[in-house]
Amino acid sequence: MRNLTPTELEKINNRLKFLQIHYNEIRDEIKDHYISELEKNSTDEFEAIVSKLNEAFSPSIIRKMEKSLEKSTKKLISQMQWDELKFWNRESNASPYPILALVTLGL
Repeated sequence: MRNLTPTELEKINNRLKFLQIHYNEIRDEIKDHYISELEKNSTDEFEAIVSKLNEAFSPSIIRKMEKSLEKSTKKLISQMQWDELKFWNRESNASPYPILALVTLGL
């Protein structure tokens, strides 16, 4: 396993900038994938491996990844909101207007 040179890291970063990835989570995962794949191989194979990785992470693939992340995030947020509403509903079983109940009873 080798360390990448600053020039190689710059090429990876330039590719990621070109892709205009909107989410850091996706960008970091892709960058990590590039680096781990490139560190396994010799310097002579750098261009060939980068070319394969560029095909694997084409702009259309990145957009699909972003849409998938958005969908799963929206679903998670929606579920959290419903869970919170259920919590408040459970807490108010008696009456939503406790003061009105007391006034009605003449207390």
